[in-house]
Amino acid sequence: MPMKPLPSLRPLDVSVVEQDGKSYFCLRDGEGYVEEQMLLAPLAFFIASCLDGQHDVAAIQEAIRKQIGVETVPEEIVYDVVNGLDEIGFLLTPRFAERFRTMTEAFHQSPTRPAYLAGKSYPDNTEELRVFLDSMYTRETGPGHTPAE
Repeated sequence: MPMKPLPSLRPLDVSVVEQDGKSYFCLRDGEGYVEEQMLLAPLAFFIASCLDGQHDVAAIQEAIRKQIGVETVPEEIVYDVVNGLDEIGFLLTPRFAERFRTMTEAFHQSPTRPAYLAGKSYPDNTEELRVFLDSMYTRETGPGHTPAE
């Protein structure tokens, strides 16, 4: 009896990071629906890369056998990866659909738009931001150059 296909992975940014002498794949949501990042070991990343909405557990196990050479990967490992990705919001599932709906609704109902990069690319404190911006207009050169009188 064929199994049900597993959900699709959302479009994510992926980078390789080194930690404790080992390589991991760091998944990040470039669209901003999920702030957290997730590190995956190579096998878990391979499983995640197979999540296209068409493959079931057996097909992923077969892909692992053919591509990586690991004879048996228990289905619990596949489901652990799937469940972890779903919990964080990286899969196209009803859980993410609800997160998307809630965030979109809140965005449309808000009378103002939050400064998404405040505290990341520039200060989120009003006075610190004022100093930061003023410093751009008091330099002797550059786009904030104030001509001498």
